[in-house]
Amino acid sequence: MRKIFFIFVLCLSSLSAGAFEISEGFVYSKDFWQNNVAVSQDINYMLNVGLNFDIAEHDDISHHIYTFSLPLMFRTERLGLYLRPFIVPDNANDASAYGAKASLTLNIKHDEVDNSSSSVFLSAGFANQNAYVTKVGLGSQKEDFKQMVYEGGLVFDYFDMYFFEISGNMFDYISGISDVENVAGVLDQQNIASLDTLNYVLSLPKSSIGAKIKWNSEASQSSNTISYKYIEFKEHDISPHHSVMFSTLVMLKYNLYINLAYNHIFISSQKDKDIFKGAISLKF
Repeated sequence: MRKIFFIFVLCLSSLSAGAFEISEGFVYSKDFWQNNVAVSQDINYMLNVGLNFDIAEHDDISHHIYTFSLPLMFRTERLGLYLRPFIVPDNANDASAYGAKASLTLNIKHDEVDNSSSSVFLSAGFANQNAYVTKVGLGSQKEDFKQMVYEGGLVFDYFDMYFFEISGNMFDYISGISDVENVAGVLDQQNIASLDTLNYVLSLPKSSIGAKIKWNSEASQSSNTISYKYIEFKEHDISPHHSVMFSTLVMLKYNLYINLAYNHIFISSQKDKDIFKGAISLKF
């Protein structure tokens, strides 16, 4: 696996058409840690291709979880297309997963007088887990468990400095969910949905809704974000989550960036969660 990853990195870096970026990030909480390495290359102005590799260790899973993904982005002045297929090999919890997320962003308004603009985005995600599924009256047996998620949102941009976003999503369990008590899977639901949390989400969400504020600071050469997300789950024993997150991306030098984030999750009648992230990236 590691050889394949570095071969892909060398292939991307050999392309000189556009910017090349490599980053590494680490997420930590009391329940899990996650390490991510990502590379991407601008093929030209409109096309960007990358490769991500995640490794995670979770208290509820006996072995490490590996996730490989291949993000592709196509952009013009009017629209953006994003596709991210992924695969989670059968290494942990005797389960595996695969799927993809696709997003479309459209610029719907641009006011040169007020120096403002707005855009809308629509996304759809699909995942299939081959895992042990526990159903009422049937016990636990290994099978394919398929799901979809649909997302949408609006983004308002003022002076290319202040951004306001509202978004929401809804999950559809096409394999059936009414008699499912538990899925012993490995899928982080954020592979197919934007839940605005650093948490490794193994549970089965029902829906989420939230808002995000982002502002750029020329004085500190930083981009800062505050977000809130309300997340409901299908499992009756999992209370709704209120996720509040702050993150900052700071340019240390011309091509060197550091990203720091803190996520606090309020959980009704349960202990809150604190999650931290640090990442560094180089752009060439």
